[in-house]
Amino acid sequence: MATYVIGDIHGCYGALRRLLTQLRFDPAADHIWLVGDLVNRGPCSLEVLRWASSLGSSLVSVLGNHDLHLLARHLGVVQAKPKDDLMPVLQAPDRDRLLDWLRRQPLAWSQKGYLMIHAGLLPDWTIERVLALSGEISAMLQGVEAADLLEAVMRDRASERTARFDQAGPSQALRVLTQLRALNIKARPAPSFVGPLDQLPPGLIPWFRFPARRTASANVIFGHWAALDFHREPGVVALDSNCVRGGMLTAFRLEDERVFQEPGP
Repeated sequence: MATYVIGDIHGCYGALRRLLTQLRFDPAADHIWLVGDLVNRGPCSLEVLRWASSLGSSLVSVLGNHDLHLLARHLGVVQAKPKDDLMPVLQAPDRDRLLDWLRRQPLAWSQKGYLMIHAGLLPDWTIERVLALSGEISAMLQGVEAADLLEAVMRDRASERTARFDQAGPSQALRVLTQLRALNIKARPAPSFVGPLDQLPPGLIPWFRFPARRTASANVIFGHWAALDFHREPGVVALDSNCVRGGMLTAFRLEDERVFQEPGP
């Protein structure tokens, strides 16, 4: 039995199938964790969702920002973006079943000594706080508040209102968990930075290197930051290796920390 954590798939179903073959994945014995962004930008989001939702308890995924964008499109609170590739999902006969499965996925998952999220964490959050926020936000996404919550997140992101990005409300916490990469020295998020570590502007710090981070005792696995590529340092594993733009799709086996990759898309 093995547990494989796979980076941002973004609809790259071909690379995913090749990676699963390389892993010799057995859904009767093995488990898959996904760091989010299952959909969008790649050619086969519908196939990825059908595969993921078919695995039942053999798979868990956290939600990424592109997954939230799909849910927001479905609920009519956001318009299509020029690079969206979501119409096959939105027009599929099993759309409602697939999106109901998606909205039931958590924002954080903790097991086997690891904490999995999509993007980042604020320095003063404990593991317990992260999981509590995940539960609170998940309940909202599954309820009548889903449209209002997603509309607030998408509106704030579009206008780059960063002043309250680091506050405690559900929409701000959702932005942190699905969009954060770097912080300034006052622990305020800098959502506009998307580049590699060696291009960080003065005064910005990767969220995972912020001093006295309260989740430093956890092994955190995340995606989202494609410019990091596959990246490891003490306590963190980053798995978005930019598959959708011609990079690699990466899997990390928890039991022995072995890395597996297949080229995208």
